[in-house]
Amino acid sequence: MKLPFLNLKRYIVLECVTNHQGVFDNVPVEKSKKAMRSGQKDEYYKPIHDFTYCWSRINTARVSVTIPNPCEMRFQADGEGIVNYGVADKQVVEVDFDHDGDPAYGLDKSMCMTKIHMPWRFNEETGVTFVMARHIENRTPMNIVSGVMQYKHFSQVNIFNAVSNFANKYKVDYKEPLVSLYPLSDLPLHVEVKCDKDRFEKIDQQDYNPHFFASGLKRTCSHAMQAGR
Repeated sequence: MKLPFLNLKRYIVLECVTNHQGVFDNVPVEKSKKAMRSGQKDEYYKPIHDFTYCWSRINTARVSVTIPNPCEMRFQADGEGIVNYGVADKQVVEVDFDHDGDPAYGLDKSMCMTKIHMPWRFNEETGVTFVMARHIENRTPMNIVSGVMQYKHFSQVNIFNAVSNFANKYKVDYKEPLVSLYPLSDLPLHVEVKCDKDRFEKIDQQDYNPHFFASGLKRTCSHAMQAGR
């Protein structure tokens, strides 16, 4: 969407870039443009009073951004502490266990933390904070960790999913809405979705950590805010 030249920063522009044409054509990141799934009906075909017409539910769709699942995923635990996964296309989605056992998450031995790497890079120039949370229409047993992100200094789109170590298995369907992003701002949100390998690479190279710990990113953001005062 092309914005007016003289917008005086009255918009939040979330730039969403992928380097994969198939993802761009079939499962793009997008703002919700239609109503969510309708509610159930009783035997008299009258709507049951449920969450369908809730103002909060409708408004959630209006102000949020949806990140859908770009390919099928499977998670399985054998009940003895071993969790396995599978993805339909490893060039599109990657999963790792780098944060399993991380004390910051406070998980005990009954849960295993997985990190899902999405084929997107996000950029947003003002530094507005976004809340990432499980999508209201995600129908899977995924236990997605909510959090806040800024895409001015960090561009990767990662989803943390805690998997129970008890014997279980489930599949996440292609195009399943995984998470929503909510900007913590009253400004209108515009989403620019692109398939651009050069832009993807440029954003990816800008997004690096020169320090051993994430505190380095905190210092970078702090310096940037001081410079902008």
